[in-house]
Amino acid sequence: METLQPGQVIDNYHIERELGSGGFGSVYQAVHGQIGRRVALNDHPPEGGGFG
Repeated sequence: METLQPGQVIDNYHIERELGSGGFGSVYQAVHGQIGRRVALNDHPPEGGGFG
């Protein structure tokens, strides 16, 4: 699984940092580029179906 990096943009969400990781993938803090809302993005392993 590819690790996301700070500064990377995924669907208008700017990755700020990794919050943690475990058996179900990694969780990243991100901010929406248009509205400025902070969110947590969960990056599942490939068999988990992508972002959720």
